[in-house]
Amino acid sequence: MKLLFITSLILISYVYVGYPVLLAILSLIIKKPIKKDEFYPSITLLIAAYNEERVIREKIENSLQIDYPKEKIEIVVVSDGSEDRTDEIIKEYSSQGVVLKKFGKRMGKMGALNRAMQEIKSEVVVLSDANTMYQAEAIKRLVRNFADPLVGAATGDVRLESEKA
Repeated sequence: MKLLFITSLILISYVYVGYPVLLAILSLIIKKPIKKDEFYPSITLLIAAYNEERVIREKIENSLQIDYPKEKIEIVVVSDGSEDRTDEIIKEYSSQGVVLKKFGKRMGKMGALNRAMQEIKSEVVVLSDANTMYQAEAIKRLVRNFADPLVGAATGDVRLESEKA
């Protein structure tokens, strides 16, 4: 019984500590450069929103300022049963190509995103929350990683800013 306990403890320790440490060490030893060429696949910026009237206008304005070929980017806002003015604000931007996917029944963030994903045809999907703002060149820098055919996912850096007074 003691052997079983020690073996279990070692395996659990390896999973939570040993394996991540091993990967970190291997990543320092084995360098595998990622090809980062200029690359402009079609993308959908998929924004999750639930009762976000306080920030949705700023998020849409921020998204419209993204430095990416306009014919290659689609901005879709998924409203998951919002009960405030979120949907109304999003509709104000429909003439600028912003698409509202409105779901009357609340499904939760992942449920709403998964349902919206069924209709997306672009090569790359960038997920975003309504309260997350991007630098103008962020999408360009993110998708250049996909110039390497071995890359299947990419993420950006998170930089926190204090709220504006």
